Amino acid sequence: MKRLNKLGLLLEPSFYLQRGYGSIAWLLSKVLAGHEAALIKKYANVSHSFEPVFIVGAPRTGSTILYQALTNSYDFLYIDNVVDYLYRNVLLGFWLSDFLYKGRAHNNFKSSLGNTRKYGLRAPSESGRFWYRWFPRENHFLDFGDVDNASLEQIQDNLSSVMSRFSAPLLFKNLNMGQRLRPLSQIFPNAKIIFCKRSPYFVVQSLINAREKLGIGSGEWWSVKPSCFEALLALPEDEMLVKQVYELEKQIYKDLSLFHPENVKIVDYEGLQARKGALLDEISAWVGGLSNRNGAVKAHISGDDRVSLPNSRVSAIKEMIEKLDWEYYTTNGL
Repeated sequence: MKRLNKLGLLLEPSFYLQRGYGSIAWLLSKVLAGHEAALIKKYANVSHSFEPVFIVGAPRTGSTILYQALTNSYDFLYIDNVVDYLYRNVLLGFWLSDFLYKGRAHNNFKSSLGNTRKYGLRAPSESGRFWYRWFPRENHFLDFGDVDNASLEQIQDNLSSVMSRFSAPLLFKNLNMGQRLRPLSQIFPNAKIIFCKRSPYFVVQSLINAREKLGIGSGEWWSVKPSCFEALLALPEDEMLVKQVYELEKQIYKDLSLFHPENVKIVDYEGLQARKGALLDEISAWVGGLSNRNGAVKAHISGDDRVSLPNSRVSAIKEMIEKLDWEYYTTNGL
């Protein structure tokens, strides 16, 4: 009887109207899981020359606007909010998005601290739920051996099948992946990595503003976690945030050595603001010379690099930053 009642609920249209896209996607996932598994197996074994591209960095470094600008201007594959709703079945999600939008530009450069769901189904998503199918939610840093081979193979098959089916490279912006470059290098040793950086002071200031907006208190964590984040929680808030940025970027820089130098680009936020379209074109050429996307408008890339904190707090933060060894910032990038 319980099964009959559950089936009756699933057949009731109001069930989906009340719950929105998520419930529709859940039902499609259940119905089409077997069919998609066969398609993934089919396309994952088709030879192709495409590699995924990952935008990584500390939070508040301009990674979202870079992601939005690149996906809007060039024919990258990317997880939009259609695909994100179908995160259990991304091949189906990409097919549905292509059917609805025919590869058109999203023309969206807004987000709420990286989240774009309220800005439309075509807007690019950080796709956290897709990655949480295999990677943990709580611990962001993953070393070699922390993810079993079966999971790594599933990730490889999912991404390879999409790139094979739609004949283009996949672009991801999910900052947790900057702490997961080690398992990623096992799956895609030829992946391309874009490392976003910004003046450390303004990253910390932006983190402070974001935490205040969200009501995150002292001693609480927000956003990407380095491997040592539990120890950092005991620090005063400003010092914790300086160390958060430092440790995240230090780990990324260390693990970039797992990839061929030609497959790594370091992009600073200040350069992105100054060079805009020219920088975007260089990245497109570096990936392989992608076509321009139909209907794209130019991204409005502007920053707010103004000091907004009290002078005493600014001086203290800058002093903390200067005490750390930021040697890896000298690496040449775009």
